[in-house]
Amino acid sequence: IALGDWHNLKQVSENTWYSGTPEPDRFDQGEDNQRGQVLQVNISRGQIPEVKSIATGRFNWHNISFRFNSDKDIDRFERKIEELTVGRVSRDLLRVEISGGLSLSGHNRFELLKADLENKLLRLRIKGECHQVPEADELERLTGNIEDPLIAQVASQLQERLNREEDLNSEEASITRLA
Repeated sequence: IALGDWHNLKQVSENTWYSGTPEPDRFDQGEDNQRGQVLQVNISRGQIPEVKSIATGRFNWHNISFRFNSDKDIDRFERKIEELTVGRVSRDLLRVEISGGLSLSGHNRFELLKADLENKLLRLRIKGECHQVPEADELERLTGNIEDPLIAQVASQLQERLNREEDLNSEEASITRLA
């Protein structure tokens, strides 16, 4: 018996199977996530059917978690995504849980990478937050900007406020970092 309306491949008994969906329809749900195939069944009277799974799925759904500890991690992040997608275009859906922080220039590079991924992937969903943490030289350029004293003054005030971060709740600190 071939049954429907169960999205994963599942053998109920020797003679009863759910084939799952011929195309994956959601992000990976663990090791039992067997979607994107059909079943080839050879039957003979009085024999247990021979069942073989044949991959038919065209789309690949990926879940990853990634923590940025420094700007060098951008290269590692890019390599990890390349390993998952193998250069395919418009055939992968990616959900990324991110955390950590990058310098201002690193964060700009990350934003460019995200835009590139949004163009290459069928879908990109990013959860979490990658904080902008200016490096000492970036902070010095902002706070010592003699060409734009208003920017320098605001940057200095924001940095002083972040230095007293224990007084800020996490939402206020996040807004201050963004500013």
